[in-house]
Amino acid sequence: MKFNLHGLYTIHRIHNIIEIIASCTWSDESAEAFMADMNKAVGSLNGRRFAILVDIQQWDLGTPEFQQSITEGSKHIVCSRLGIRGLCGR
Repeated sequence: MKFNLHGLYTIHRIHNIIEIIASCTWSDESAEAFMADMNKAVGSLNGRRFAILVDIQQWDLGTPEFQQSITEGSKHIVCSRLGIRGLCGR
């Protein structure tokens, strides 16, 4: 069953720095939408090195499912975009 998105975020890219501002309580659906947007932001860098700054001052955590989605999505970004093999089990 899918639910409405809960939680808010913005993703801004300034040169090779990705700035994320997260707020409210997140659901799994929010995490999936966020990871899709993160993939777009990282992909727009065309393989260049980058940094990520995250502001979570207004963030209220999330559901247990949210944690798994963020963990798997982050692993995917690292493995596919950066080619770091140690985290990917290769």
